[in-house]
Amino acid sequence: RNEIGNTFQRLVTDLAKAQVEFDIGCEDIMARHGSVDGNRLKVNRRAYDVVVLPPMTENLNAPTMDLLDAYAQVGGALLCCGDAPARVDGQVSGRGPALAKSPACAQVAPEVLADALFDRVKDEFSVQVTEGSKGILYHHRRQLDDGDLLFLVNTSIDESVSGTIDSPAQG
Repeated sequence: RNEIGNTFQRLVTDLAKAQVEFDIGCEDIMARHGSVDGNRLKVNRRAYDVVVLPPMTENLNAPTMDLLDAYAQVGGALLCCGDAPARVDGQVSGRGPALAKSPACAQVAPEVLADALFDRVKDEFSVQVTEGSKGILYHHRRQLDDGDLLFLVNTSIDESVSGTIDSPAQG
């Protein structure tokens, strides 16, 4: 249990430190509000171009697997950071390995996941930490109908951090 938790936390922290924007999915919410729209995975009003299965994902519930299968069939992008889930609803299943072999799915090592996600970014927004900055910068961005909301925080109490924001926004 500790290994799974620590591995997941390291992945999330590494993505955040690399200034990668992401949301963490909840299987229950995806089962109730998930759908496929074109080649995007929708959860309520949010739409995603890429879905990441973190390392050590051993089990998915059936509605999540159904959603991922449908997403893969329409050309959605799945990045798998480890072995495909071998179980569905706790029972051994070949559905995860079959999904991992589909053209929609790519194996990506956790240490290069941030780069793989940056390669897929379609907008011109980015936050870049200045080389040599020792602080720990995190950001959270929400795209709204009338603009973007950006929250920046340096979590270091000892070191400052600086960087740049690249955006097509006018102000």
